[in-house]
Amino acid sequence: MTGSPRLELISFKLCPFVQRAAIVLLEKGCDFDVTYIDLKNKPDWFLEISPMGKVPVLKVDDEVLFESAVIAEYLDETHPPQLHPENPLQRARNRAWIEFSSEMLMDHFRMLNAAGKDDFDSRRNQLADRLGTLERTLGDGPFFNGRNF
Repeated sequence: MTGSPRLELISFKLCPFVQRAAIVLLEKGCDFDVTYIDLKNKPDWFLEISPMGKVPVLKVDDEVLFESAVIAEYLDETHPPQLHPENPLQRARNRAWIEFSSEMLMDHFRMLNAAGKDDFDSRRNQLADRLGTLERTLGDGPFFNGRNF
C-alpha cells in the first residue's frame, strides 16, 4: 500500500456508534467517504462485509473493520496524534469509560422503548445515576484527559 489508505465509513444517519467512528475520523483529520445504508433494508453487499449486520463498518482500501470501538482504536494507532495517553493505565482507564458510555447509550435506548411509565421512570433513573457517575469522574475535564480530547 502506498500513501494513505482509502477510508470509507459505512453508516446509518442516526447511529451513535457510527458517530463514535466519525468523531475519531474528524478529530484525526482523515480524508474519508461516507456511504449511508438503510438498516431496515440492508443491501446484500453490506451483509457480505459486516459479519454482525451492524454499522459502523470502515473499509480500509479492500480490508473491512467492524465495531465502533475497534475502528476507533485502529484509527488512533494509525493516524497521529494519538487520542489516548501514552501511559498504559490511563489508556486502559479511557477504554473502560468508553465501554461505560456504550452501556449509557443502551440505557437511553431501553428508556425510549420502555413498556410503560414505571419502566420508563426506572430506566430514566438508571441513566441519571450513570450520568452522575460520569460527571463526577470527569472532574475539571472537560474530557477524561483534562483539556485534551
